[in-house]
Amino acid sequence: MHFLYNTAIRIFALALPFLSLLNKKWNKFYRGRKNQRAPRFKTSPVWVHCASLGEFEQGRPVIEAIKKEFPGIPLVLTFFSPSGYEIRKDYPFADWVAYLPLDTPSKAAGFVDHIRPRLAIFVKYEYWFNHLLALEKADVPFVFIANVWRRHYFPLKPWAAWFLQVIRKGSCFFAQDQLTMDLLSEKGFERVVQAGDTRIDRVLQLVENKKILPEVEKWKGSKTTLIAGSTWPSDERLIAGFLERHPEITLILAPHEPSPSRIEDIRKGFAEFLPIRYSEWKGEDARVIVVDSMGLLNALYAYGDAAYIGGGFGRGIHNTLEAAVYGIPVFFGPRHQNFKEAIDLIGLGLAFEVNTVNELVQQWEQIVPSELPRIKGQVRDYFDQNRGATAKIIDYLRPLIQH
Repeated sequence: MHFLYNTAIRIFALALPFLSLLNKKWNKFYRGRKNQRAPRFKTSPVWVHCASLGEFEQGRPVIEAIKKEFPGIPLVLTFFSPSGYEIRKDYPFADWVAYLPLDTPSKAAGFVDHIRPRLAIFVKYEYWFNHLLALEKADVPFVFIANVWRRHYFPLKPWAAWFLQVIRKGSCFFAQDQLTMDLLSEKGFERVVQAGDTRIDRVLQLVENKKILPEVEKWKGSKTTLIAGSTWPSDERLIAGFLERHPEITLILAPHEPSPSRIEDIRKGFAEFLPIRYSEWKGEDARVIVVDSMGLLNALYAYGDAAYIGGGFGRGIHNTLEAAVYGIPVFFGPRHQNFKEAIDLIGLGLAFEVNTVNELVQQWEQIVPSELPRIKGQVRDYFDQNRGATAKIIDYLRPLIQH
């Protein structure tokens, strides 16, 4: 199986130059790896790897805690996806931001040999066989943080025993929940800690240091506002139908990818509501504002009476915690089963699955007028009870970093 894995990676590497001609994302994926040159560090760095932007947000509190406590130790941050790298390539807490080399034996061994990390940290779902093997051979400890495992997950399949064997050699696994703890223990993992979700710490930091948006604050006034974040076309069609049924509701919508073509499609889809681009908006009255840049969403949630999180009709919902931390009800589509925080919030009556326009209308009418005080109080309790994952992780990592 290892041979088949390496063969598949090599075939992908050969196909990549041709794939790069198909679209901009593949082009960035290919050229970013082709053109990068790793620096030589005088001191062995800590290496943190994330798949993309969502995983970065889970790793971010740990990264920043490490740099605060160990400012003299370099930190290398790698991404698999361009959507993470392009947005965080200038991240000030990293000494070098790069793409993860493709997981061939030679590239993995060469990368580990070149940067010579003192510790490697993999966030959530990132398991790259040859990079892990290279770390083990170089006697570099590696840990996995924000782990969520379920029985259908591929390393638990009988045919993936060879893969699981190298994952099990990690120095520690920081699990988000008890089910992950149980599954890992069942498979012979000995060094497992239930730390919780680092994103809880991150969103609490965002609230403490929230960005004030004067135009939004002035416009908001007494309006009832839905903030829709990380949306896709299927989400937007549902939201447009909802607005038709509730003409008193105003909307700020931030799509998952605010490319010019996507923004234009959204404007057409919401044409009857006369949408305004956020970049062109000066605070004048408007019913629908379309956010055409990145980086504002977590600040915008503070101005909502409720939030709609996109992705629930596709591969899965995006970050619900950034919205929920403000004590507002959160709505999303049906694809949320793999997200522990969404399940938790639904169980507490703080988040709500909707499949149709009618369901969103019914849920809104039952919840928003009367349930907001209860939701705000329970949200506060939920975040207070679940904070502290970062401190637990740092306490364990400290001797590994200091060695």
